[in-house]
Amino acid sequence: MKRWLWIALGLSLAVAVPRAASAEDHAATHVDSLQAAPGEKELLGRLVAPCCWNQTLDIHGGAAPDALRAEIRERLMQGESASAIETDMVARYGERVRAQSSSAALGAASLGLIALTLIVGVGVGFKVRRWLRASARKAARARPAATNGAQPLPDALDARLDDELRALD
Repeated sequence: MKRWLWIALGLSLAVAVPRAASAEDHAATHVDSLQAAPGEKELLGRLVAPCCWNQTLDIHGGAAPDALRAEIRERLMQGESASAIETDMVARYGERVRAQSSSAALGAASLGLIALTLIVGVGVGFKVRRWLRASARKAARARPAATNGAQPLPDALDARLDDELRALD
């Protein structure tokens, strides 16, 4: 039993030590973020890391994003505006480097889809209402005797049921 405990302890240390080291390395690379240049945080949040295109520069780790963050910080400290740096990044890496597209077409397309959804929803609502009214009219025509207060006429099955019930008494 002790042997399994030692093996489990060894495996957990083998897994935990490299993770702790990588977390320390990651923290060490971002220690200097306390001395951020004015507008740096906002700019890094607007730009996507061009190494993998998955996360913005303010949260993505790695050598390439670290180099870009350092470049952006240096340029901001030299007095270059955040919009000029963003424009330069777009020129270097393409429009995809922006975390949020500045394209007006995206806004127009989303408004168009919302309007189309509303129109289709209203149309479906009218169609359902029409079907419900038509089925209510059909049901009213199918049972005219019940609507004017008269008793429905017994059929052959009702007569047979009544005979069998009388025979049981």
